[in-house]
Amino acid sequence: MTDTPEDRAEALRREAAWCLEQAKAASSSARRGELIALAARFHDLANSVSAYSFGPLDNQAAEPRGPVVQQQQIQPKKPIEKA
Repeated sequence: MTDTPEDRAEALRREAAWCLEQAKAASSSARRGELIALAARFHDLANSVSAYSFGPLDNQAAEPRGPVVQQQQIQPKKPIEKA
């Protein structure tokens, strides 16, 4: 199957919509901001010439994804200073 430029742009818009849906359920404002920024980038790409210049999209990119899983990073404890 050959993707048309319109198909590519629509797939990018679906990715943007998915990011916005995930942003609604994000547990932190930082993650929400990241997802909104990513959605904006997908939307911009869909509306740019770049959407027409790359090869066929991976079919998985156009399929809905599961929920975003966040990982927490363990921060090292500060050493106790002795007086």
